[in-house]
Amino acid sequence: MSLRVALVSVLFFLSVPFLGADAPASRYIVFGETVACSSPVILRQGRLYVPLNESCQWLRVEANLQGETVTLRGRGGEARPPVAMSNGTRYVPAGALAEAASADIVWDAAQRTLVISGRLQDVFMEGSVLRLSLASPGKPPRWRIGRLHNPERLFIDLPGLRCVRLGSKEFAGSPVARIRTGQFKPEIARVVIELRQKASARWQPTEDPSLMEFLLEPETGRKRMEKPPRYSTEKPPAASNITKAPPKKSSIPAQVTNIRIESADESKARIWVETSGSARSKPFFLRNPVRLAVDVQNATLGALGSIDVPENPIVKGIRAAQFKTDVARIVLDLSRMVTFSVVSSSNPSGFWMELGMPEGSPGSLPGKTVVVDPGHGGKDTGTRGLSLRLLEKDINLDIALRLESLLRAAGVNVLLTRREDVFISLSDRVAFAEANAADFFISIHCDNSGGSRSVSGTKTYYHGRRPENIPLAQAIQSGLVGSMGTRDQGVRADTTVYGIGFHVIRNTDMPGVLVETAYLSNPDEEALLSDPAVRQKGAEGICNGLKVFVEGYDAEGAGR
Repeated sequence: MSLRVALVSVLFFLSVPFLGADAPASRYIVFGETVACSSPVILRQGRLYVPLNESCQWLRVEANLQGETVTLRGRGGEARPPVAMSNGTRYVPAGALAEAASADIVWDAAQRTLVISGRLQDVFMEGSVLRLSLASPGKPPRWRIGRLHNPERLFIDLPGLRCVRLGSKEFAGSPVARIRTGQFKPEIARVVIELRQKASARWQPTEDPSLMEFLLEPETGRKRMEKPPRYSTEKPPAASNITKAPPKKSSIPAQVTNIRIESADESKARIWVETSGSARSKPFFLRNPVRLAVDVQNATLGALGSIDVPENPIVKGIRAAQFKTDVARIVLDLSRMVTFSVVSSSNPSGFWMELGMPEGSPGSLPGKTVVVDPGHGGKDTGTRGLSLRLLEKDINLDIALRLESLLRAAGVNVLLTRREDVFISLSDRVAFAEANAADFFISIHCDNSGGSRSVSGTKTYYHGRRPENIPLAQAIQSGLVGSMGTRDQGVRADTTVYGIGFHVIRNTDMPGVLVETAYLSNPDEEALLSDPAVRQKGAEGICNGLKVFVEGYDAEGAGR
């Protein structure tokens, strides 16, 4: 985990007359809000110290005093720094607190202000949705959307967040040309969206507190962007507080008037969806079996008739139905996992769905080389169950050995990064996969909620900067959930957890995923993982998912 504690001005050092002197803060800004605190910050032996009690409350960090040290536990992990005393107040190094909380602590000497912020870790586009990856132990972030002109841009200001990295990303085939991230003020991160055509942004709620989503909608006429809500509590706002409902209209503004496969061959398919007016599209996967669905919002179905699907290796069929009064749903029955993108069109109105073959597919699973990585091992035990005290490293290894047997029986060349309870560094795991020219890399783990015993389910991660691995993650997630019967927590980018992602799937060149089979912090799921039959089902789910990804659903027994 990266440690980012910035002393943003050399004047800080000049303002301290001698070692150990206080540097009284004129104000504290915590997650974008000014708070009262009578305790000053302190520079002692070259380190910035902050008051223990207040800072732990702000950052939701648990503190257990042990003599001259304290154990800090937060969403970022655990730290054991020394404790310093000044005028009867306990202090801890700002760096240790930031590490435990996965937060930023910045002393701005020029403004005599201590700024505590969450982290804006990454930004990425999926279709017409802008997703922001966050790490913030405080309240859900507030935001403000605005517009800039010449050239046309939107911006989103995020009080209480700091950018993990500054820079820009370019995008092809969408209304967005480029997205830039920067620090508008020490306590406000700014995302600037450079547009190819005029558009508006609208916040939409998510179930994942580490993600914020904004729907970008091309504007066909004069339209005023909705004013976004501002969070007032740590709980997600009620639906009635999200946005003011628009006035009811006498008719739905758009109809889906035509769906056709424009082209399809061995490697890609292009599908045109025509609408009578402007309509938003929201693509997503359905599972068991995996299908690609697109909800066309603010639309109804016209008289489509039958949808002709010429023979092709990607799409088996196309169906459409009125899912809700104002939502038309299009479902594509797939022969195999695909990459996809949605590209809007304004002349005529509608959008393109572009499907392609991901790396590693199609093909035949026998003869492939798969590196299976049982997470942790040796001195690195991973998480520990709260009831049966199961060790993650042992569960990971057991599932990996079972997966090895299944894959070998399917004709796969299987290699394990460890076969016993030994410590293997992350870099050695990556080097092992690279040296053996693996076709796929699968890292096996168990999850921990960080405190709650009720959180449950299975999820699969891909590296956030390699969205081409989403289809592999979708296939394996579908296999795991279908086999184990656990709650489906979905497929996620690893950059939603750490800004740079997980080391083993970030640094391996082949398609790779990291699976979290279940939560050892949940007593019911720990009991499940204690059962060899359930661990066998986990291995079967991964094997089945990989087979579906490589060979498609028509392979004998795949995905069924």
